[in-house]
Amino acid sequence: MRFTASILCVLFVGLACSGEQYNRKTADIHDIIGETYRLSTSYERSRLNKDTGIRNPNTNKWIVYFNRNGCTPCALKSLKHWKDIIADFDSLRLKAELIFIINAAADDEDLTKVLEQEAFDYPILCDEQGEFERYNLLPANDLLNTFVLDGNNVVRIVGTPLISDKMKNVFFNYLIANDVEP
Repeated sequence: MRFTASILCVLFVGLACSGEQYNRKTADIHDIIGETYRLSTSYERSRLNKDTGIRNPNTNKWIVYFNRNGCTPCALKSLKHWKDIIADFDSLRLKAELIFIINAAADDEDLTKVLEQEAFDYPILCDEQGEFERYNLLPANDLLNTFVLDGNNVVRIVGTPLISDKMKNVFFNYLIANDVEP
């Protein structure tokens, strides 16, 4: 009995100290501000079957993360609402990057179908291994999975610009004010 308890204790301490934290969620988005996010270099790239990727890892990034929770079309139902924001973003010609990440395989038929139906031709990085969610603290509410990261991948803004023009302006104003060469 003591042996089993000792093994469990060592296992618990080993896991707690491993530095790898999985599926961390918080109800308070203020806990996320200041977190350094880990972005994988192993994301598969998909843009209606065209290659794409993070151009400059040392610049500001506007990350939109979709956790499909088993239903790719459900996760991507908001893509049509992003088209106006993308047009505004592109018109500003910022040095920052707007990056869409989804927890899906790049060859996921549902993903391709939704992208074609929505005529969504903006880069999407496919995180088949779920690394984005595994390694980063995220809001408990999946609707708030939009982040602005600085050039060091530190989270500066959390929320969604889809809920109001005021929130959209918060995202844009930060990126405009911090549009510097890396």
